Amino acid sequence: MAFSLSSFASPTIFTSSSPPSPPAKSLQTPPFLISTKNPNSNIPGRAKNLPPLRVAAPASPPPQTADPEGQREPDGEDYGAEDEIEDATSTSKFNWRDHWYPVSLIEDLDPRLPSPFQLLGRDLVIWYDGESWVAFDDRCPHRLAPLSEGRIDEGGNLQCSYHGWSFDGCGSCVKIPQASSEGPEARAVRSPRACATRFPTLVSQGLLFVWPDENGWERANATKPPMLPDEFSKPEFSSVTIQRDLFYGYDTLMENVSDPSHIDFAHHKVTGRRDRAKPLPFKLEDSGPWGFSGANDGNPRITAEFIAPCY
Repeated sequence: MAFSLSSFASPTIFTSSSPPSPPAKSLQTPPFLISTKNPNSNIPGRAKNLPPLRVAAPASPPPQTADPEGQREPDGEDYGAEDEIEDATSTSKFNWRDHWYPVSLIEDLDPRLPSPFQLLGRDLVIWYDGESWVAFDDRCPHRLAPLSEGRIDEGGNLQCSYHGWSFDGCGSCVKIPQASSEGPEARAVRSPRACATRFPTLVSQGLLFVWPDENGWERANATKPPMLPDEFSKPEFSSVTIQRDLFYGYDTLMENVSDPSHIDFAHHKVTGRRDRAKPLPFKLEDSGPWGFSGANDGNPRITAEFIAPCY
């Protein structure tokens, strides 16, 4: 999702999207970037120096077999319940999992530590395998312990903190300390049931993107991630990156940002004043399945553009 408001000083917010969440449920919201236009600044945008797109993913996921115990969903969670919604403009269904989502600024990730993250209600662990950033389901296939509470071992693998099982960047189990080096126990290490569930990842524009479907590798490799607004690459723009945990869904955040009438009261003596509150007529200039754009008639003139999630 991208949302921009422009005036003399124009903030731009770029955030990933997830299904609207009820207010009572806390969700971790992916990062957003704020770019402030400075007419007197000659600092080039960060986007010019960002590395090219690269997909940290093999052609297909590591072999896995269905495991009623190791792959079951936690009690009370139904990840498929809201995966698809009807598209009002067609007979097709919108699948929330069939898209790239930015989950973190690369500069905020520590390659020495695994990091937990929640995306579309699913717990992930993000870690660096020495070559690329990797995202696993945050459950060890052995006893479902959180892999995010583990560590990067001496071999550069992700080690579970419960029984010490270690996994390489492809999700394959490379070590079970309690297993014998011979016989059936040795074969257990190579079993597909001992593999961690891996998701496609991609680094673009200084952000780590995750494709939240472990079976969607082909679609992920063929899909370009959402791009930052063009303004980020213009020399008159300087960029400041901010990452915060906001304990509500993207829909609540975007309703707040797209509502300038609250500023004089909610941000009294910060960015507004109660005694300056006035009508704010807004003229809709364009709209469609992609979103909408428009502007006010006042001074300063404020233009707004909303791009629908994953459009």
